[in-house]
Amino acid sequence: MKMLIQHLLILIFLSKAAGAGEIIFAQVGDDVTLTVSKPRSDVYMYWYKKDTEIASTNNLGGKFVEKTPWKEKLTVGDNSLTIKSMGENDFGKFKCEIKDSSKNPQGTPIEFNVFKLKVGVNPTEPLLPSQTATLTCEVETPPGLAKITTKLISPHGHEIPRGKHVIEAKSQNSGLWTCVANNKKVSISVAVVDFQTPSLPYQYTSENSPFLVPFSIPPNIHWDYIKNVTQKIEWFFTPKTSSVATKLFSISMKKPFKPEEGQGRNLKPSEFTKGNFSLWRNKGQKDDAGTYTCSITFNDANTRKSTRKFEVLQIIPSPGAQLTSGQQLKLSCTTGEPLAPDMQLKWVLPQKSPRLPPDQHSANLTFTEVRIDDSGNWECELRWNNTRLASAVVRLQIEPILNTWQLVVVCVAGVILLVLLVFIFIRCRRHVKFNLTYFFKMYITTCYHNINRFVIVFLFTHLSSWATSAEAEASQASILQMQKVCILTPNAFLTFTQMSTFFG
Repeated sequence: MKMLIQHLLILIFLSKAAGAGEIIFAQVGDDVTLTVSKPRSDVYMYWYKKDTEIASTNNLGGKFVEKTPWKEKLTVGDNSLTIKSMGENDFGKFKCEIKDSSKNPQGTPIEFNVFKLKVGVNPTEPLLPSQTATLTCEVETPPGLAKITTKLISPHGHEIPRGKHVIEAKSQNSGLWTCVANNKKVSISVAVVDFQTPSLPYQYTSENSPFLVPFSIPPNIHWDYIKNVTQKIEWFFTPKTSSVATKLFSISMKKPFKPEEGQGRNLKPSEFTKGNFSLWRNKGQKDDAGTYTCSITFNDANTRKSTRKFEVLQIIPSPGAQLTSGQQLKLSCTTGEPLAPDMQLKWVLPQKSPRLPPDQHSANLTFTEVRIDDSGNWECELRWNNTRLASAVVRLQIEPILNTWQLVVVCVAGVILLVLLVFIFIRCRRHVKFNLTYFFKMYITTCYHNINRFVIVFLFTHLSSWATSAEAEASQASILQMQKVCILTPNAFLTFTQMSTFFG
């Protein structure tokens, strides 16, 4: 009676398992494990490929693999069979029979249908512009069996209910596709040579923030492949106030491999050998606003471009950043363009400032009177979904107002300084006048003595009739010398001339 109950339990279990009829999907090269639930330990298990026995276990725990072409590929467990590295001809129907110690079958054999799942992409290389690729997600079923439906799921979650699908070389097609067959899922990697979309939809900088212009390609595309299919990579900048683009950098894939710098605006390229074509600078500038473009030209003359538009965040203080206590102040935080609805500003005040702005997220702050405690760095942050995009800082210097005693001291000091300046001016003027008078007197005295000397010589020459011609020439030379000495004194020279005429 006990043996009968055990046999009934085995039959119930096996009939339930047989009704399940497990279907397994695998690719060429996969390892497949077939598993059954073993009711007791004192039974025999036999594994078959179609009708050929390939492995077995006995009631003592012995495990055996038959001498068939499968021998090196099979691993037998207590209640399982593993097939290593499925080959093209290894798919099909497998079954497991359970027998008692008398070799009597215990129920219906458990069947497994191992179907080949064809998954792949052609071509396997990264797609260039104008190229297409075919995705395959199909199940090979034996003749007479209904075809199993499969589907493809794009990297963005879009379902395609067919086994084959042709895609174009677009950035949205780059990534992991999923092949789904019943409960089996297999990933398909598709690479497109294109720029990755930045994680943030908005690009901003400021004079207080690092400046990074992000350009990159998917990390699964190797640099060696890029060099082989590319002619050159170029970067351009179009200012916000202009429509003319200027070249920043250019890299030619021809040897020697060396970046060629144009009007680089002090920007530096990143590690382009790792697929990172970003440009960066330690700090932003006011004139960084505009459009940045990175262009890849391939060997077939096709190009792939990507643009990044930047705005510059700044704080404008009115009337200025240097104020006197009690003055009115207005701070405006702006990029020059309206902000998107999902973006907001946040003010960060100096630590010493006791103020609480009425609206911390307003673009404008107005204070009727500033105080000395308001001195320091005022910061305006630009945020998108709690992510800080950029921040601008302005440093305010608030000077105190002079009180009554300070005004008196300043006025007295000013008067004293003015008196000193007047006194010094008068002294200098008198000193200059005294020097001029003394010089003039000395000059007149010199001329007077020279004239007296001349008169004596002249009289002596005319009174001595026996004077020689040499003496006459000497007197004439003396006259010429006197004219040169006194030429700057009109009155003395006039006196000398009148005397010459009188004695002539």
